[in-house]
Amino acid sequence: MSALVLNAGSSSLKFALIEADGHTRRLSGKIDGLPERPQFKARGPGIAHDVALPAGLTAEGALDALFDWLGAHGLLAGIRAVGHRVVHGGGEYSAPVRVDAALLERLEALAPLAPLH
Repeated sequence: MSALVLNAGSSSLKFALIEADGHTRRLSGKIDGLPERPQFKARGPGIAHDVALPAGLTAEGALDALFDWLGAHGLLAGIRAVGHRVVHGGGEYSAPVRVDAALLERLEALAPLAPLH
């Protein structure tokens, strides 16, 4: 079992697949250069992936490419949790929380604290 950790930015999607022990990283990588020259890189035991992706790739397309690649390598089945880094949680959020509609609404209200993210 593992957790997929994501950090989506304006021009990249960084990711890591962490084992359930919370310390062992199965793989890590990024899709950067969005949207003009996207490059998909992943590293891990027995994995050295570095390919160009089509120009014009959106953030959503980068996520699709990641999930397609994870599925093609048999890595989706073991994922039991997905986490995403948030740039600023204000004074309310300083630890992991489950995402629901109320949380998304509150985080949207905090967007001015880090407008580029």
